[in-house]
Formats: sequence, C-alpha cells, structure tokens
Amino acid sequence: MLSLIIPFLFSGLIVVQARDGLGKNGDHELLTKANGSYEEKNDAINELRKTQQQQEAKIDTLMSVIDEMKRIQNQKDETIHKIQLDLDNLRFENSQLTQSFSKCAGQIQSISGSLQHLEKTNKGYEQLMNENTMKTFEAGANALLEDEATINETRSQSEYFGKISIMSTDESKREETTQHNDGEDAVKRTVSGRHAGTDLVAFFATLSQTAEHLGEHQNVLFDNIITNVGSGYNQHLGGFTAPVSGVYVFMTTLLSQNGHNAHFQLVRNGHVVCNMYVGGTGGAANHDTSAGSFVLQLSKGDVVAIQNLDSGEILFGFNYSYFSGFLLKAIEEDPSIIG
Repeated sequence: MLSLIIPFLFSGLIVVQARDGLGKNGDHELLTKANGSYEEKNDAINELRKTQQQQEAKIDTLMSVIDEMKRIQNQKDETIHKIQLDLDNLRFENSQLTQSFSKCAGQIQSISGSLQHLEKTNKGYEQLMNENTMKTFEAGANALLEDEATINETRSQSEYFGKISIMSTDESKREETTQHNDGEDAVKRTVSGRHAGTDLVAFFATLSQTAEHLGEHQNVLFDNIITNVGSGYNQHLGGFTAPVSGVYVFMTTLLSQNGHNAHFQLVRNGHVVCNMYVGGTGGAANHDTSAGSFVLQLSKGDVVAIQNLDSGEILFGFNYSYFSGFLLKAIEEDPSIIG
C-alpha cells in the first residue's frame, strides 16, 4: 500500500515544482511534460490497484479452498476416528468370540466324552439285562420240563397200578379199575387244563421313563408291557393278580438314579415279603442295580407288586428297571381232585 502512495506523492511533487517553475520561468513546455508524467504515474497506480484487486480475489478464493479443505480434512478425521472405534469394537468382539469358541470346544469335548461313557454304560446295562432275561427264561423252561416230568411220572404210576388191578379178583378188579379210572381222570383233567392254557401265566414289563417323586408305599408302575400271558399284570396299578392258585416265580431288576439311595419292597396283598436297596454314589454314570428272584405260593386273586419305601425318591427308567414273573405249577384246590 505504501508503494502505491509514494509514487502518487512523487507525482504531486513534480506537478507543484512544474507549476512553480511555470510561474517563475513561464515555461509552458515543462508544465506539459510534468502533466504527462503525472498521467503515466496515475495509470501505473490504477494498474497496480487492479492487480491488487485481482490478487485479493485470488487470496479470497484460496482462503475458500483452504476452508473447504479443512472441512474435508475434519470429515476425514471424524471418519477415521469412527473407523478406529469400529475396529476396536471388532477386535473386542473377535476376542469374545474366540473365548466363546474355546469354551464351546471344551464343552463339546466334554459332552463327547460323556456320550462315549454313556454308550459304554448302556452296552453294559443291555448285556446285563439280556443275561438276566436269558436266565429268567432258562429257569422257566427248566421248571416246565420238571413239571412235564412230574406229569409223566404220575401217568406211569397210574398205568402201573392199572396193570396190577387186572390181575386181581373180579371184585378187586372192579375196585382197582374204578380207582385207576379216578386217578387217570384226575391226571387227565390236570394235564388237559395245562395244555388248554388255563394255568399258563407269564408277564414281563419294563419302566419306560424315569419315575420321579415316588410316594411312600407307592407301587412302581412298570408301564411298558412286553409279555402278559393270562392278563395277570396291570400296568396302571403296577401289580400282578394271580389268575389261578399255584406256585409263582417273580424276578425284578431295579436301577438307581445317580446320587440317589432308595429302598423298595416286594409286597403280597399289601404285606411286605422282602426288601431291596439300590444306591447311586453320585456322578454322571454312578448308578447301582438291585436284582432278585422270589418264589411265592399264591391263591387266586392275590396281588404282588414292587413298592417304593422312601418318599420323594427316583427310580431310573428307559427299560433298565423291569419286573417279570410266571406260574411254575398250578395247584388244584378242589378236594375231590386232590385226594
């Protein structure tokens, strides 16, 4: 700005000097030159002003560009800050997911080990159940063979006494023949009754689901009936009712829930015959079994059941606990047939 003022003052000074000289010397030529020099300086000043205005306009434009660049830079800084925050969050979430994955992997490995252990345990229980079932049916078959042998022996004795009666006198012959016929009729009635299926009785039922919150002296309801020849077993009552009088064989196997100790009892008409104990010592696979066989002479209509003794206890199901029985030999209660 000072550079513009100095030439202006200098030109004014020249004009004054020229006027003074004109007054003194009257030199018109000098005045003309001074005036021309003034105009040149004035044009130069105007050109400088124009240049200055252009420079100021450029400066304003540059300042606007700088402000815009600052605004863009601020936006970039904010975006970078947000990206940094998102990155930190992703790193944290990734860390959490890594920890969760490690925990899940450990749990999967633990579950896999438990499943393998349960599979081994199940195989052991299945083998034990199959062995007990085979023993039960072998015992039943042996009992039937012994029963058949007894019938054959009775028949042989009847035939023997019949032959002796033929060698007697006519009166003795008639008497012995009558006795022989009576005895043979009794044997035939017994054998006929057995082959007709009237005294063929057998049942086998398992506990399909774990029985929880058992009440004191509550019958265990073995609900999954596999065999029920003679319809003596009632799964809704959990009891077997003897359809005929005779000697019966009962068998049961009970599996405890892990960590639970329980007492059970075999009852006949509500009266205790014997007790059973099963105790789980704790842990995922620490079960315990209690098994037994029982021989009872029952009258027709007698009821036999397995009862829980301790209130609130648990009996493991899934067909690991079961109850079975069969008629070993029927007993005819008609005095005329007995003797």
